[in-house]
Amino acid sequence: MKFIILLAILVVSASCAYPPNRQQCFNGQVQIRNSNSYWECLNSQWTIVTCPSGSRLDQNILKCVPIYAPPPPPQYICIAGTTRADIFDNRKFQRCDNGVKWVEMECPVNAVYDSNSITNCKWLITTTKTSTTTTTTTASPTNGFCSAGLYKPNMNDCRTYYQCDNSHWRLRPCGGGTGWDQINLTCNHIELVCTNDFKPNYNVQSTATTQTTNNGNGF
Repeated sequence: MKFIILLAILVVSASCAYPPNRQQCFNGQVQIRNSNSYWECLNSQWTIVTCPSGSRLDQNILKCVPIYAPPPPPQYICIAGTTRADIFDNRKFQRCDNGVKWVEMECPVNAVYDSNSITNCKWLITTTKTSTTTTTTTASPTNGFCSAGLYKPNMNDCRTYYQCDNSHWRLRPCGGGTGWDQINLTCNHIELVCTNDFKPNYNVQSTATTQTTNNGNGF
């Protein structure tokens, strides 16, 4: 009985290790073994060839071919169609394109960004009537109307900044020894945010560790 079981095991092992016609082998012959390997006759002997990692056996050409993974899904960073303000210029804003990137947009001259507008831009034109004439005045996008809660730097002197107050830009001073930090929207140590001639230094602001001091809003 033990002899019969041993014989059966040897027969099964042999059938798994070699192709059916293992007695007939000519160099260059190839036969399929499974989805990841095949038999090839080398030096008149059957040899198992296993496809390397990242490849599979193409049973039509009996060669290992690369496995091409599908492209990764897009990385969504925003909601398509939404907009946000540009912190440095109230005429400019960014719109989310297909949820994967922000695209910079710009309002026409004499208009500023307004998130509540259908076109995202609001015209800055006011009309005043008198008894004999009609006078039209246009506000400057830089010094005119703005949206509450916005801040922007003073490009001529980093020791001051602009704050939107009652729909108008107001110049505010920072405290002594500090300058405006547009990244953190606060006054910071002057050496972290200003150049030697007191201009905003955005390269320093983007890399320095923030050390918040006096907010210097002046109110």
